[in-house]
Amino acid sequence: MTTIDTATVVSLRGVDVRIGATVALAPLDLDVEPGEVLVVHGRSGSGKSTLLAVLAGWLAPSVGAVARGGLLACDHRRWHRTATVPQSLALLEELSLGENVALPAVLLDHTWREARRLAGERLDALGLGGLDERLPREVSLGQQQRASLARALVLEPALVLADEPTAHLDTATTRFVVDELRRAAAGGSAVVVATHDPLVMRAADRLVGISR
Repeated sequence: MTTIDTATVVSLRGVDVRIGATVALAPLDLDVEPGEVLVVHGRSGSGKSTLLAVLAGWLAPSVGAVARGGLLACDHRRWHRTATVPQSLALLEELSLGENVALPAVLLDHTWREARRLAGERLDALGLGGLDERLPREVSLGQQQRASLARALVLEPALVLADEPTAHLDTATTRFVVDELRRAAAGGSAVVVATHDPLVMRAADRLVGISR
């Protein structure tokens, strides 16, 4: 498992995002700590996805400062440091679920055998055992969503950013996701989830509401 620095993972100070005249994210301060599940909530269009993009380093703030601590201070975009579950899911259609989940481990120089073993563990934990050879188009959207989460967690990263990770799930399958998010935090990962889901919100260590 990746060793997580005990310092704050990401700090935002006075950060906002403007796209032309539109305020995409209102000014805010935020510290993201290792070992916690932090849930970001707010109405649609309030800036939840924009905030995750700033935390991921995909989007630079218009104003304010972003400081990355510990493992994120250098090369934070590698999958063992920052891993994401986008709303689009972003599974590679030509790869099976198992191959999609194994890919970050392969890119980090794990052997294919070891990467597939790790992928199988994550898929099993999310109730997807036996589906590792299926292509994304051969499973439901909810199963794709859980596979996307499995891919994000396969290397036990320093920072996990999940955008509406239960949007296509029922209560029973949402519990798989909640359990895996809590497991990741217990292992030292900082987990940030944008969601409206009350089950996920109840599992949070901290709730951050945003509005604009």
